[in-house]
Amino acid sequence: MASRMVSRRQKFRKFVAGSVRAYADTVHTGLAETLTPLLQEGETLPDFALVQKLLLRLVRTQEAAMVEADGSNEQELGGEAFLRRRRDELLTALYTRVVEVRLAAAGVFGSAAARELMRLTEETSRDPEHLILQARQVIIHLRNPDVPIPAIQIDGIETDLETWISRVEAAIAELTPLLEDVETDKRVGITVIKEKQEAIDSFDSILRSVAQVLRGCFTLGGLGREAERLRLQAIRRRVAAEEEDDEGSAGPQEPSSETPTPPVVEDVEVN
Repeated sequence: MASRMVSRRQKFRKFVAGSVRAYADTVHTGLAETLTPLLQEGETLPDFALVQKLLLRLVRTQEAAMVEADGSNEQELGGEAFLRRRRDELLTALYTRVVEVRLAAAGVFGSAAARELMRLTEETSRDPEHLILQARQVIIHLRNPDVPIPAIQIDGIETDLETWISRVEAAIAELTPLLEDVETDKRVGITVIKEKQEAIDSFDSILRSVAQVLRGCFTLGGLGREAERLRLQAIRRRVAAEEEDDEGSAGPQEPSSETPTPPVVEDVEVN
């Protein structure tokens, strides 16, 4: 689904297309009447109706590029959101394991002995990189044969530090590459956003230029009132009004004395 900023621009293009399809032949006739007396020997008039259709195709081509860039951006956002959710899940799991072993060690060995055994003199971090560093430091310390295991303070309790170490190592192994994937996806996302904005800017520039050319053709063809409707400001106002109506206007509208707006014609290939 196109984002709002793209779908609105598609409505701009459809409005311009509706004007051209409604008045192309009339504009051609008007321009022909104006310019035929200026022809010199051997010269013929161009097909002004075809020129207008070609301009629409130019806008449509850039619209397709804009929609494609928008789709790539939406897809990238979805992928990045999934990676971030998975990263947060794994981070929470690793954080929980580190906190649990701290609490368990304090209960089994006593607070002072547990701090010495775990070598965690600061709060358990919620920052992924720092948390991984803390967990690895604890593992290295626990596996050091020169580090004595404190005496258990509660009779009948047994400890299995190796099982805990294995679980934490597995959590670290799963989280570490995901952090790199998130960072890579972030960089890719920045590029995709830039490409989308460039495609939008290009569409805006082409639509603006085409609208100006068509306004001139409409004016010279004797359709000055319709030419004013091709001002981008006027198009934006009409599209905004249509969106407001679609979002909740109710009840019959008073008939307008204004000249009817050219219909917005659905996409059909112009031959």
